[in-house]
Amino acid sequence: MKHTELRKIFFEFFEKEGHRVYPSISLVPDDSSILFTTAGMVQFKDMFLGFIKMSPPRAVSIQKCVRTSDIDRVGETLRHLTFFEMLGNFSAGGYFKKEAIDFAWRFFTEVLNLDVSRLYATVHRQDKEAFELWKKILPEEKIVKLGDEDNFWTMGETGPCGYCSEIIYDLGEEVGCGREDCFVGCDCDRWCEVWNLVFTEFDRQKNGVHRPLKQKNIDTGMGFERLLAVVNGLKSPYETEVLKPIVDEIVSASAKQEMKHIRRLADHIRAAVFIIGDGVIPSNTGRGYVLRRLIRRAMVSAKKIGLKISLSELAGSVFDIFGEVYPNLKENAAKILMILSGETDRFGKTLEEGMSILGNFIKSGKKGKIPAEVSFELYSTYGFPIELLKDIAEENSLSVDMDGFNKIIKEEKKKSRATWAGSGTKDRGDLRAIASLTGPTTFRGYDILSLKSEVLAIVKKSPDEAEIVLKETPFYATSGGQIHDTGIIENESFRARVQDVFKTGDVIFHKISAIKGEIKEGDKILGRVDEARRRSIERHHTATHILQMALRKVIGDEVRQAGSFVTDEYFRFDFTVSRRIADEEIEEVENIANSVILSDLPVYKKNYGIEDAKKFAALHFFDEKYGDVVRVVTIGGEDPNGALSAEFCGGCHVRRTGEIGLLKITAQKAISQGVRRIEAVAGFAFLKYLEEREAILGNLSEKLKTDIFNIEKRVEKLIQEGKEKKESVKIEKEKILEKAGKIKGVPFVIFRGNFPPGQIPFAADKIAEFFDGVIFVYALSGKKVSYVCKVAKKFVEDGFSAGKFLKEVATLTSTKAGGAQKFARGGGDVAAFDEGKVRKAFEKTLI
Repeated sequence: MKHTELRKIFFEFFEKEGHRVYPSISLVPDDSSILFTTAGMVQFKDMFLGFIKMSPPRAVSIQKCVRTSDIDRVGETLRHLTFFEMLGNFSAGGYFKKEAIDFAWRFFTEVLNLDVSRLYATVHRQDKEAFELWKKILPEEKIVKLGDEDNFWTMGETGPCGYCSEIIYDLGEEVGCGREDCFVGCDCDRWCEVWNLVFTEFDRQKNGVHRPLKQKNIDTGMGFERLLAVVNGLKSPYETEVLKPIVDEIVSASAKQEMKHIRRLADHIRAAVFIIGDGVIPSNTGRGYVLRRLIRRAMVSAKKIGLKISLSELAGSVFDIFGEVYPNLKENAAKILMILSGETDRFGKTLEEGMSILGNFIKSGKKGKIPAEVSFELYSTYGFPIELLKDIAEENSLSVDMDGFNKIIKEEKKKSRATWAGSGTKDRGDLRAIASLTGPTTFRGYDILSLKSEVLAIVKKSPDEAEIVLKETPFYATSGGQIHDTGIIENESFRARVQDVFKTGDVIFHKISAIKGEIKEGDKILGRVDEARRRSIERHHTATHILQMALRKVIGDEVRQAGSFVTDEYFRFDFTVSRRIADEEIEEVENIANSVILSDLPVYKKNYGIEDAKKFAALHFFDEKYGDVVRVVTIGGEDPNGALSAEFCGGCHVRRTGEIGLLKITAQKAISQGVRRIEAVAGFAFLKYLEEREAILGNLSEKLKTDIFNIEKRVEKLIQEGKEKKESVKIEKEKILEKAGKIKGVPFVIFRGNFPPGQIPFAADKIAEFFDGVIFVYALSGKKVSYVCKVAKKFVEDGFSAGKFLKEVATLTSTKAGGAQKFARGGGDVAAFDEGKVRKAFEKTLI
């Protein structure tokens, strides 16, 4: 049975029983008590508590979920997952235990035709009602009574909870633990917990007290992947079509077939794709930390099995499997891949070094705990989440000194606070609390760049730095890809420079410096935005909209925004595209954009209700969370459906396109698979761009002693002269190869040339045409020696550095040298120079 068919059958069964189908909500719930949506009932919590009426009082859904409580077991077992889908039927004040059990049994036995002999049930040992209901269906020996750990369900520390009853499917002895007493309740893979029927009748308080709910509710949850395995006679979710293609791709691209790491990698990449798809980005706190931990665990597993493809490439399988069910995944593929690539690139640079440090400790044979100092270095310097360290330690029969680690963390935080806490009245770490006291800030800066306001809160960092909250502000806070404003805040006795503006929720904080005078809460001030800088930002922001319109005209509607960054100096625009863009197409995009700019079209900004706005042909991507009211920016017409460009946008824009001046695309490149980046300048930034290039041309003209318009011809002549000089250098291939040898497996040759020092690099180039190794060429001129080193690409990739080698030569021969990894040069007094010292320096470099 295909996964799409199982979804259809499930919905159809419960719709016939009077249930309303609810779509899956985001993995990021509107509930501060949980990080992720962990169960199907999350979206029905207020209905279960009686705050909202469920109409009709029967619901059914297939919900995306993330749970990391068993993350250590993912890959170890055949059944554990971090991301999964949960099928569930629900009732708020409608039916209860009898109907819930009946629905579940009939769906399993009459619709899916599961083998009844393999079905068992568990109940809470105090739930007599459920036990009696099951006795009408199953023999007593197949009904197992268990305690709170197995059969009392809670959503979190607080909220709806109650007894539950699980339906178990026997997968067979071959996947069991083999013990004689193995039965339902055993923790092996044999007894598959397929459907959990939760009889929600209590509301857990913070103090642990269970109060009766206003109404009795039913909340059931069934792991989609587990059910799909059972229906198709498979032993594990990893064998089903929603995971097996990922597993197969990993197996085919891996050097080692360690199934624990293969399963872990398949689960974690799927989880990461879905989490990013719902708007989470890697960070060091909250959901972002969970995501970062998943990606970094995946990277460690990938390294363990020698995965030959990137995690971004692996993510393609997830899009293929779920693109039909969750279209937003494919729509946001570019953004997901960009974030995934960024995180893997960032951690990949330090993973090797960190694993080396950890590997050295493990190889040392030391038993017991990894020292706190080692753990802290890996955590702070190399970005290893502490849970990841614990995972790796456990795999090597070690543990982490958590007490010592936490002590170091506390000491570091104390040092950090001491550097900026100052004498302020409020601690910066309490910004959210401050925000809850001040209430939202009113932003007035779309039309006003100078206004009087009241200081609501001050967070001092030092005598010369602070962060303040104003009642109203003209200063734009960094958001939506647009950089913050700068400017001045002042009154008769106070003046400070605004250097950063950021938001915490709906509250805008202004970071101020160069403080003169004193200010306190309740004072009136005047805020003035740096107008010239803001106007440049506005030009660039409107230019991004025009650029996107031009790209879609030239390349097509596949172009979708994947990110942007708008400053006063330049802007960049990231977008999805399935192919390379030709230079001619870039030129056409630039011409279209400038045609729109020079047409001096009006730019309209208007607020609409979110539901009305979504009916327009206005671009809005990334599953962004919009409020009830959104701002729509249109160019060339007020009606979004007829405008040249229309986008949801809360940023700052020009009034007419003519204010932009001209636009110049300065760079375009691929930043990840399927995503390209364009960088551009407009207005005065374009003028500065031209002036800088004029200055470069002027300098070249002076150095080449020719007119600007003759620079190209002069350079061509110099190139030709260089070629002629190279040809004039005589190299006898046979003699070079006779002198060549290998030192510690690396081909190496020293060659003394009888030609002017200026021709040494040409000699090295000619030798490199037939010798693949490390080349050292030198020549003497009077009492001076000049030398160069050229390294073949293979050895550069292996880590050999010409610059490092020649620094050793310089040290031993009292000369001077420098350069890069591939090519370096040096020279000096010949008195202490000889080839023996060069060989010694080479050997030392190889150590």
